[in-house]
Amino acid sequence: DNFNFIVFGTKVDTPNSNDLLAIDYVLRYYKDIPKLITAEYEYQFQADFLRDMILDALRRNTNSQNLDKIVSYYEKLYQLTGANDIVLKQKMQVLKTNNYAAEYLGAFTAYFDSYVQKDKSLIESLDLRFNKAYDYGWIEFKNNFANECNVAAWFVVEQQKKENIKALPDAIKWSETSLMIEKDNYFYLDTLAQLYYLNGQKELAISTQEKALDGATKALGAETAAEFKVVLEKM
Repeated sequence: DNFNFIVFGTKVDTPNSNDLLAIDYVLRYYKDIPKLITAEYEYQFQADFLRDMILDALRRNTNSQNLDKIVSYYEKLYQLTGANDIVLKQKMQVLKTNNYAAEYLGAFTAYFDSYVQKDKSLIESLDLRFNKAYDYGWIEFKNNFANECNVAAWFVVEQQKKENIKALPDAIKWSETSLMIEKDNYFYLDTLAQLYYLNGQKELAISTQEKALDGATKALGAETAAEFKVVLEKM
């Protein structure tokens, strides 16, 4: 919780200067605090607990008033935790939610490139990143990665409709990657079709959207899949 609440019992939603100083303090001594573990203060002094405590503070919606400062904290914490995925994913979510488009896409590009190695197949690459210690299971792990790729690709679809951005080739690569993992996912097919269309690949867009509509109709029924049909008709 925030500094004022802990010390004075006063709840302040927006982080104030004391809160930021408290985060500065913990980050400054992040590597030293775990050395002070005692029987009384054991789990609270562990690095994972410190990381999650800072992430909880940075996660607050009211942080948007200090967003540049908050992003700098994510960057510091990411370095201190040895490029921890949990930190990076939350940072990407904050950037996306607050429409820091260039920063979000830059962060996702780095994230994607750290997972997908050019000299290995996709499954081999993901297997190297799979960690049994905190990933629930292999299937969930790879499907989560596919979903993250689709989310980033769809973000580009929405941004491209507002203004021209140079992320279409990357977004197509992310979307195609999501479908290597879940080839019949109609939501992912819809994303890819719209990216193809925005990239001027009209015939490929139409054939991909037809697959999306077919899959959605079988799974959801014609009425629920109507959105997919509208997109296809516009194409």
